[in-house]
Amino acid sequence: RTGDLTGASEDKPALGDLRRDPACTAHQINLEGFVNRGLGIWGFGEPGVHLGDLAPGIKVWGGVRFDVRGIMATAGDNPSRGQCPESIQGIPVGVRGATLHLIQGAHFENPDGVTIGDIVLRYVDGEERRLPVVYGRDTRNWWTTAGESTETPNARVVWTGECPGARAERQSLRLFMTSFPNPRPDVEVRSLDLVSAMNRAGFFVVAMTLE
Repeated sequence: RTGDLTGASEDKPALGDLRRDPACTAHQINLEGFVNRGLGIWGFGEPGVHLGDLAPGIKVWGGVRFDVRGIMATAGDNPSRGQCPESIQGIPVGVRGATLHLIQGAHFENPDGVTIGDIVLRYVDGEERRLPVVYGRDTRNWWTTAGESTETPNARVVWTGECPGARAERQSLRLFMTSFPNPRPDVEVRSLDLVSAMNRAGFFVVAMTLE
């Protein structure tokens, strides 16, 4: 039951206590009911490939608080196709804020400069704005990749870890923090969507904060 954080924890105690910390505010966007991977369950037919090193709970990266409990993964043109949705829609937000902060990564690579997805902000007055997620600018593969540039002008690595699959390949894992200016900071964001461009790399989000 990886789409149900409490149920996932009951099914697999190693995932830890995935209930929302009462110290979270509305600005730490609640992803419960929208995650499709537990931190310790990745899938795509690759045993031992997961984010189990990342303990759930409130995290502070770059001075921003995040609610980390699961993964919202969108598909790409890779083995995730058919195992993850091409879009995740209607994630409730319900607050105003100047900046949308994401903890995220990509699965598989793309040439730099390719848009691998969009974040669609839907405002209470019915308008919407799209924030493109660009490979090489906003994110890169969550696995370190030999020979690939480490430059990400609009993102920085805030977490590194391991999993059995990565260790077997002598690689490590990483998550990026990317901050997008909200085009309409004075208007409440009703909800948002994650939409894959279905290029080689899909993208996934671990936590989102709008402040």
